[in-house]
Amino acid sequence: MQTRTSLRLVAGVAAAALLLVAGTSFSAETPSAQRVAMQGFMRQKLVLSQSLLEGLSLERYEQVQKSALQLRKMSQTNAWSMLGNVQYQAQMTNYQANLDALWAAAGEHSLDAAASAYAKVVVNCVDCHRIVRVDQHLRQVNRGGK
Repeated sequence: MQTRTSLRLVAGVAAAALLLVAGTSFSAETPSAQRVAMQGFMRQKLVLSQSLLEGLSLERYEQVQKSALQLRKMSQTNAWSMLGNVQYQAQMTNYQANLDALWAAAGEHSLDAAASAYAKVVVNCVDCHRIVRVDQHLRQVNRGGK
């Protein structure tokens, strides 16, 4: 019963995160090629996040581990880290730690621990997107925009 409740919670948090990622926009002043590349990068992360949820729902632990590992690698090459935002850097550290915990829980075939770690990863995504949106807004204001 607790596993079902955990999975429902994870599914709800994941749905909210997917809406957040899908609704993320980039400044109109961002160069088109850069914006397209970043959108592709973020879409790839979204696909991997969906794969995590599928793996958890179907108890496919190897799938969970593979997707968590790919997301972890992507976080190490993330272009956003070049912004130098201290809050973002802290979120990235937490995100990586939660992906590591997810990978380990999947290796132990612990559905409850994996679902809990996945929920934390999703919260990291939501928080990070919030930070990036605020940062984008402040940059726009500093350039004289709205």
